[in-house]
Amino acid sequence: MIRTKLNLPVQHTNDIARNNVIDKLNQKFSSRLFLIIAGAGYGKSTSISQWLTKIENQNCRVGWISLDHLDNDPIRFMSYFVTAIQMQLGSGLEEVIERLESPYAPNLDWVMMACINAIDKELRSNQRDEPLKLVLALDDFHFIKSKEILAAIDLLITYCPENFKLVLISREIPDLSLVTYRSKGWLIEISSADLAFNHMESLVFLKQVMETGQEINLLETLIEKTEGWAAGLQLAALAISKNNNDVFEVEKISGNHPFILEYLTEQVLKTLPENERILLMLSSISDRFCIELALKLLKSVNQAVDFTENPYVYFQKKHYFIISLDAEKVWFRFHHLFSDVLCLQLKKWIKHQNNLDGQTTLNKLHLEASIWFLENGYEVEGFHHAVLADEIDHCTKILHSGIVPFLYRGGAGQAIEWLCKLPAFELNKRPWLWMIYASASLHVGKTDDVEIRLLAAENSLIACETMMEKGIPTMSKSEIDKIKEHIASIRAVLYATQHHMEKAIEQAQLGLKYADENSITTLSSCNWALGYAKFEAKDYRLAQQYFGTAKLLSQTNGPLIIWLMSTIGLGKIKQYSLSYEKALMIFQEVFDFPGHKGYAITCDVYYGWAQILYQQGDIEAAETVLDEAIEIAKSIDRTDRKAMYQIFKAKIMAFQGEEREALFLLEKAEKYCKSEGYTHLLAEIAYEQGLILLKLGNLTAVEVSLKLQDQEKLEIRLKLAKGEGRDAIALLEKRIQIEFENLWLEEVVEDLILHALACYKYGVLGKSLESLQKAVELSHQSNSIQMFITNGLEMLKLLRESNLDQVYPEFIRGLIKKLELEVSKDEYKLIEPLTTRELEVLKLIANGYSNETIAQNLFLATSSVKGINQRIFSKLQVDRRTEAVLKAKLLGWID
Repeated sequence: MIRTKLNLPVQHTNDIARNNVIDKLNQKFSSRLFLIIAGAGYGKSTSISQWLTKIENQNCRVGWISLDHLDNDPIRFMSYFVTAIQMQLGSGLEEVIERLESPYAPNLDWVMMACINAIDKELRSNQRDEPLKLVLALDDFHFIKSKEILAAIDLLITYCPENFKLVLISREIPDLSLVTYRSKGWLIEISSADLAFNHMESLVFLKQVMETGQEINLLETLIEKTEGWAAGLQLAALAISKNNNDVFEVEKISGNHPFILEYLTEQVLKTLPENERILLMLSSISDRFCIELALKLLKSVNQAVDFTENPYVYFQKKHYFIISLDAEKVWFRFHHLFSDVLCLQLKKWIKHQNNLDGQTTLNKLHLEASIWFLENGYEVEGFHHAVLADEIDHCTKILHSGIVPFLYRGGAGQAIEWLCKLPAFELNKRPWLWMIYASASLHVGKTDDVEIRLLAAENSLIACETMMEKGIPTMSKSEIDKIKEHIASIRAVLYATQHHMEKAIEQAQLGLKYADENSITTLSSCNWALGYAKFEAKDYRLAQQYFGTAKLLSQTNGPLIIWLMSTIGLGKIKQYSLSYEKALMIFQEVFDFPGHKGYAITCDVYYGWAQILYQQGDIEAAETVLDEAIEIAKSIDRTDRKAMYQIFKAKIMAFQGEEREALFLLEKAEKYCKSEGYTHLLAEIAYEQGLILLKLGNLTAVEVSLKLQDQEKLEIRLKLAKGEGRDAIALLEKRIQIEFENLWLEEVVEDLILHALACYKYGVLGKSLESLQKAVELSHQSNSIQMFITNGLEMLKLLRESNLDQVYPEFIRGLIKKLELEVSKDEYKLIEPLTTRELEVLKLIANGYSNETIAQNLFLATSSVKGINQRIFSKLQVDRRTEAVLKAKLLGWID
């Protein structure tokens, strides 16, 4: 990030005060959006920076972003936007910045809503007599064409707090919902007519600022010709000061602004010493420049300038349209109009130089700039100039630079933008480029394009091998094998994430065949793919070995994404083995990594954490963490995670009594899986649907579901519901044996509990208590209680008869207490409330009073008390006084 882009432009003492513009802005300060639209050179930035400097105080904070063409990238734009907001707020957006700085792009709507919420929170928490105001100006907004960014800006304007103001400074009208904003009174517009110097301002500018000592009639003519256009006035005054009046013809200042600009600039430039003119022209190739970069460029064209002082400061004093980007005056940029003309003059100069030496080219200059930026740690700009230099091999080298390649450190988006513009024949000559194209696409979640580009890389390799067979060397065999190795590793990861596990294993083994001990990326990627395949097959022992190897390989010099995925995999294995404490310790490694939320795969960490919280009975916390996982997963274009999280959300909703809503969500997940090809999740969806239908008593629907899809777990529950206990128990015992052998401990506990309840229901108490004790033995250390809780009243009865509170006192007593609470909630929904009189009678019953004593205390007939007793028993659905008291206590009606 270039921090100077966030600095408010420096105010010069000789700038003309734009009081008319400032007054208009202040009068309409209630607006949400300030739109400043005018051509180049009208003083848009100067006027707005003057206004912001005047209004900035303890009750009004102001921010600034100087945009350029690179900022049309949504993530780059949002990085600057969020940082500018954070600078005003002081805190609150650290998590968003972390995600933006990672290689995996978050959803722009999520980013913008996070900013809106942070601003709103700051405004609400700020206790001042005068409400705090925040103003953010985006300069040169005409560079922004991205529909994603424009949609995010629309979202901001629509939902921003009242005291937040956005200022857009642009040469063009942006594609925003301006009609809506006008109709709601949210918009104020400043045009070129508002910004143009009036007659008096023009005279002051020419006389005091430009120190033009010409006759008044000449100045009047200049003002008339330039029509208040500040850039035209400035250039004209410079031209006059550098030329004799008989040479400079005011009449030539006519027509549209581009013509005036070119004419006046040439008039100025031709009066400069050659070395100064060359320095200005060379500097124009970069959006920003400094002395060190200038020296590098001058040396490349065999030119030298004696820097007795900073030349850009000197030029700035002479009004040569140079703008300081920092208070230290290290970085500068040109006014865009001046830069355009300098670039045009540079091309003419290069053409002239080529007639002399044939060595100076614009591409060469961009290459020199690229090398300088890279040497000084500015990789984004270094890559940008490499692209402008049309140095394909140099661009490729940059993308592969670093222990962790630049491609995986924020360069994937730039790589794709560059590669999509290259002619196919250039890519075909370089199989490496097709491979990079595929890898970058996978890295940013564009999985649909990966296989197409890998096939193109393979076709290019075949062409190279054919030429080698004909004796025409293009690449060495080792280079070809290296590309094949990378292609296999990319495919292995791609197929694993798409759940084509046989293909993933095949490609992983192929990648390992080509790889040597130094191929860290390939070795770690292929081991992860093999681990994930074994994980999905529930072979947790082998999965742990592969994940462990992948994590070890990638944790120092390997791809960070593989380290993250391997760590998550190891945590999930511990989770499914009921080692929740160890699982959370492993997940914490991911949480401790700065910017982890920027990697979309970390949604799985939050998903695992949510599952653990659910199993431990903390439903509210589980739902909150699950929502975080859902939010992170939004940054992935196509993923089965979206369906997985909907399934779990439905599970939570069903437990909370929202069965109909849960079925609707599961139906939605089912449609998504069928449309996207995620068939591996359909069985899980069918199982959760079946559980809800059984809970609602719809056995027929479950039978239909089982005919469409074989589902043993659901079939067992249906048999129990239909009274076919013997068959259900036999099936459960077979499943439990297999689950124990494979250490599928979460599934073991679920089936042991079901087996215990089935045996209890059908009078096999010994087996019931044996299975219950095994389930408790596996669950008590991890405090996994939810599988017990979901079985409600039947589990409560069994636990009370088990005497397991003597063996696991703390766990069993806590479980019983939780079950009593949940049972009372369920029963409360079905029980008609007691009247005041009935509640009075019930409390006296609880105190052990007889009907006669109750009648005396309440001044009632004994027959009336007996009638009240019967109504209480009926409402509570009990037969005896003791049962009524116990149930009332469970419901919380009496102490």
